[in-house]
Amino acid sequence: MIQILNRYNGAVILEVPGDTLSGSNLRCANLRYANLRDVDLTCADLIGANLCDAELRYANLSDAKLTNANLTGADMRDIDLSDADLIGANLCNADMRDAYLCGANLRDADLSYADMRYANLRDVDLTCADLSGATISLENRVVTLP
Repeated sequence: MIQILNRYNGAVILEVPGDTLSGSNLRCANLRYANLRDVDLTCADLIGANLCDAELRYANLSDAKLTNANLTGADMRDIDLSDADLIGANLCNADMRDAYLCGANLRDADLSYADMRYANLRDVDLTCADLSGATISLENRVVTLP
């Protein structure tokens, strides 16, 4: 059994059967304030999950399904989101510095005021994404978008 704890007070948020979260079905799970630092969530189903203000630093979410997930204010520094599906996800105010997003689908995502300095955005689909106020790195320059 894996326990997912609150990053601020250590209380148990959710218990998941098994010994890994890789491939887990966490669809629509309420993981607000969850401590998922360094966790392997490859291929996990997090569609519609609430990860608001979660700690996801160094987590591996490659190939994860995060369609319409709420990641508002999440700490996503150094996260691996390669080939992840984030269509319609809310990433407003997320800290995504040094994130690895190669091949991620961020179509229709809300990235307003997200900090994406030095994130790897190679082959990312940002069609119709809201990047207002976001900070990104372009050719070794940091730019805040209007």
